[in-house]
Amino acid sequence: MLDPGRPVGHHGAMRITLALILGLLLAQVARAEPDSFGLGTGRDGVLTVVAGSTVLIGDSSPLKQSVAAGALQLTVPGLKVGAGDLVMIHTSVGLSPPPDLGSGKAVALDNSVVGRWELARVASVDLTTGLLKLTQPLRFSYAATRAQVVRVPEYSDVIIEAGGRLSVFPWDGRSGGILAMLVSGKLINDGTIDADGAGFRGGTFLNHPVLFGCTGFSVAEADGGAARGEGVV
Repeated sequence: MLDPGRPVGHHGAMRITLALILGLLLAQVARAEPDSFGLGTGRDGVLTVVAGSTVLIGDSSPLKQSVAAGALQLTVPGLKVGAGDLVMIHTSVGLSPPPDLGSGKAVALDNSVVGRWELARVASVDLTTGLLKLTQPLRFSYAATRAQVVRVPEYSDVIIEAGGRLSVFPWDGRSGGILAMLVSGKLINDGTIDADGAGFRGGTFLNHPVLFGCTGFSVAEADGGAARGEGVV
């Protein structure tokens, strides 16, 4: 016990400071977060993309049930993932309110959940229900109609030979289009790493035989308009 009237020496002050820091650390709740996994575990081994081949990564599925911050499980039927794997939870769509049609202004995501993501480690998987239990609680909430879950491979080394291509499974309207991996050792890229054409899909081309010269931003196809492409809305 400290004597209120007695000055504390250098070593005593250091012990008090360390005790306070330790107390603060113990008081914190450990949560999954973007930068807590370093370069990964290397559990997926060496990936070699040979010349003339294309390798796609980024297995993903839409989140089936919404989750709140602090949740320790995700329901993601169909996701190819196992215990110990790393996943990314990403809010890919759902901007509200939507931007004005035809507006040339930049779309600001500062105050939106669109683009929010974090990494989490899988503790166990129920293959029947697609229930993933996590090792740490989530930092943020995610909506089932907006978010997807992506498996993030953890390679020990990645070697892409000249003429080889590493890319990602494309966005299908609900999930996909995110190229994410961790590499604990060497990444040698003599080929290509890209996600070209794997994001939001453009509007379907319509060559109307009679109607021409659409002048509006929201015209039905029956009136000569064309389908708009996808986006963060």
